[in-house]
Amino acid sequence: MDFLSFQIEIQPSGERSMMIKKVLTILVLFSILPVSFVAGQTTEIIPDTGYYLIRSNIDGAEVYFDNELMGVIESNKLLIEVPITTKPLYSTFSVTASGYSTYNGTILRVPLPGETIDMRGNLKQNPITGTGTISIGCSPINTSVYLDSVFTGTIDYSGIMRINDVAPGQHVLLFEMDGYEGQEQFLYVNANMINQILVELIPIPKGNLIVTSVPSGASVMIDEVYRGITPLTLPGMNVDNYDLIVSMPGYHDWIGSVYVPYNSTGQIEAVLDPLPTPTTKPTTQPTPIPTTPSAGVLPVITLCALCLVSLIYLRRI
Repeated sequence: MDFLSFQIEIQPSGERSMMIKKVLTILVLFSILPVSFVAGQTTEIIPDTGYYLIRSNIDGAEVYFDNELMGVIESNKLLIEVPITTKPLYSTFSVTASGYSTYNGTILRVPLPGETIDMRGNLKQNPITGTGTISIGCSPINTSVYLDSVFTGTIDYSGIMRINDVAPGQHVLLFEMDGYEGQEQFLYVNANMINQILVELIPIPKGNLIVTSVPSGASVMIDEVYRGITPLTLPGMNVDNYDLIVSMPGYHDWIGSVYVPYNSTGQIEAVLDPLPTPTTKPTTQPTPIPTTPSAGVLPVITLCALCLVSLIYLRRI
C-alpha cells in the first residue's frame, strides 16, 4: 500500500480526522527516508567493481581469463576491472608471448569493492633449437655479401641469395660493390624459419677532373698517387676534395687542392714557376812560362859528351 492509497482509504471527518491525517503523513515520510538522511549524514557510495593487476616481465604479452583475451601487458603490467559478484566470474588466467613458455595461474577470489588483487605471471624464453635460413634480395647483381665479417659469396643474375644453417640470434650482414656505397644490415635469425632481407645499394656520386699546366707536360700526383701528364682528364672520380702536386724538371712544384662535384667537372690549372738559372764566373788560364836550358848548364853537358866519345875511341884502340 503506497502513500496515496493510504490517504484514499482513511477518510475521517472533522478536526480530529485532520490531525490524524497529518500524523500519519509524517509517519509515512519518515518511513521512506533513509536513516542517514534523518541523522544529517551523507550516504557513502559503495563501488560495485574491483580490479586484478597482472604483472609480467615481457611487454606485449597477452593476458587471458578463462581463454578470454583481457588485454596486453604494457610497462610490465595490465589492470583489469571486474564486477563484484558472490562467486568468481573467472577461475584461471594465463600470460602468453611468442617464443616464451605460457604462464598459467589460478584466480582464487573476487576482489572486494574497490580492491585491487595483484597477480604475477613472469615468462621464460623457450630453448632455441635448430638453425635458420637467410634469404637475401639484392640489387645490383655481383654484390659481395659478408655474414658476420665472413665472405659468403656474390649475388648472381637472379638477384637472390640464400644462406642456410645460420645459428639463431642477431647477425650482421655487409654488402659491398665497386662504385656503390657499402651497406650494413642487422638481422635477427629465427630458428626453423626463412628470414628475409631486401637490400639496394646506392651508387657513389661521380664527377670528372681536368688538370692543365703552364707549361704542359708536367707530372700530376693526386693524393700521392701518380695519375699522368698534363693536360690530364680523369672521368668517374668520386665526389670529394683531392690534393694535387704538379711537377716538371726546371720548375718549382705546384701544390694545391681541387673539389670534384657530383655529375660535373672540376678543373684546375697549375702555373709553374721556373727555377732560377745559376750564374758562372769566367775562368782565366795562367800564362805558361817557357822552360829553356840555362847558359851555365849547356857547357857542362857538352864537356861530358866529349869525354864519353873519347872514352869509346880509346877502348877501340
